[in-house]
Amino acid sequence: MPRNFWPNIQPSKSKMPVSTLQQQAALLGRKTRNVVTATVITSPEGKDFVHELRLVAPALGHYTYEVLTVRHPISLYPARIYDHVRSKEMEAPGQSEFEQMLKEILSSTEMRDILQVLVDQSNAAKPRAVPAPAKVREPFVKEPLPPVADTHRR
Repeated sequence: MPRNFWPNIQPSKSKMPVSTLQQQAALLGRKTRNVVTATVITSPEGKDFVHELRLVAPALGHYTYEVLTVRHPISLYPARIYDHVRSKEMEAPGQSEFEQMLKEILSSTEMRDILQVLVDQSNAAKPRAVPAPAKVREPFVKEPLPPVADTHRR
C-alpha cells in the first residue's frame, strides 16, 4: 500500500471573505422579502480569488447592480475591496477590518438609496390583481344567409 505524504487537514475556524459576503447576501433577501436579492460570484484570477457581490431585482428582468469586488490571495489577507457604489478602493489587512469595511459599504446612504429605488421599481413592476370582468352577454348571432341564386347561366 502506498504511503500518504499529504498532511491532515482540519476545518479552519477562520471566516472566509466569501462566507461573509454570502451571509450578507442571504440577509438582504430576508430583509426585502426577496424583492431585491444579492448573489456572490467567485472566480479565480491568477493566484488570487475574486468575489463579486451583486444586487438582483427579479421583478425587473433580473436587473443586476454590482456592489463590490473583493480580491484576495490564497492566504485570504490582505483583501482588496473595490466599492462600486462610491468608486472607492480599500485594503483590509485582516478579518475584522474586512467586516468593518463591508459594513461601511453596505450601510452607506448611497447603498440605501440604490436599494430603495430597486425595491420601489420592483414593487411598481409587479403585476397587480385584476378584478374579474363583469359578466359579458353572449353576442348576437345571426342565422346564416341563404346562398345567393346564380343568375348567370351558361
